[in-house]
Amino acid sequence: TKIDLHTSMSEAQSIAVSGGSVYVAGYYDSSNKACYWKIDGTTVTKTDLHTTNASEARSIAVSGSTVYAAGWYNSSGTKACYWKYDGSVTKTDIATADSTATGIAVSGTSVYVAGFYSLGGSNACYWKDGVKTNLDEYNSGSTSGIVVSGGFVYVAGSYWDGTNKACYWKIDGSTVVKTDLHSTSDSEAFAIAVSDGSVYAAGSYTNDGGSTWKACYWKDGVKTDIATADSSVTGIAVVLE
Repeated sequence: TKIDLHTSMSEAQSIAVSGGSVYVAGYYDSSNKACYWKIDGTTVTKTDLHTTNASEARSIAVSGSTVYAAGWYNSSGTKACYWKYDGSVTKTDIATADSTATGIAVSGTSVYVAGFYSLGGSNACYWKDGVKTNLDEYNSGSTSGIVVSGGFVYVAGSYWDGTNKACYWKIDGSTVVKTDLHSTSDSEAFAIAVSDGSVYAAGSYTNDGGSTWKACYWKDGVKTDIATADSSVTGIAVVLE
C-alpha cells in the first residue's frame, strides 16, 4: 500500500519505526527544505526542520518520544548538522562549511552522526556528541549509515583506491578498523545493521567493472545479489525469528 507523503516536489531519504509510528526524513519544495513526516495509519504529519535556506534531512532516528534527523543546510557552503524534535526543533551544527551528515544513531545519551567533510578531498568521518573521528582521510571517503552495537560503532560507506570500494569501519574506542566489502569493481555501501554478532551492509556494485550497477547486501563480507541490472539498495534491517 502506497502512502503519499507530499503532493509536490519532495524526496524521502531515510525511515525509522518506533512506537507503532513510521518516521521518514527528507526534504520538499524546489528550494530544498529539510523535514520529516510521521505516519500513523493513513495520517501523515509533516514537521519542518529548516526553512530559511536550502537543506536536506538525510537520516532519522527515534529515541523515546524524541526525533533526531541528520543532514545539512546551506550557509556559505553546506554544513553538517542534526535536528532534534521534542516538541520544538533544535538544530546542532557539528562541522563547518563543506560538510554533510549522512547517518544518525542514538545510544544512551550520546548522539552519533556519520558524514564527510572537504579538506583536500572528501574525508569520511563520524561525530560523537560533536567530537569528530576521521575514518579515511584523503581517500575520497564517504559514509552513508551508522549503527551502535555492543559498545562498538559501525559506519558504512566507500573510499577511492583506483576504484570506488564499498566498506565499513568498526570503531572500538580510538581504534578504527576498515573492512572491504567488494574490491574487484566499483561498489558502494549505503546502510549497515548489526544483529546477533553479524554485520550486514546494503549497497550496490558494478558488474565485473562495467557500467551496470547491481543491488546487493553483504553479511560478514559475503555478498548476496538481490536484484538484476540497474539497481541499488539504500537501507537494511534484520529481524531474527
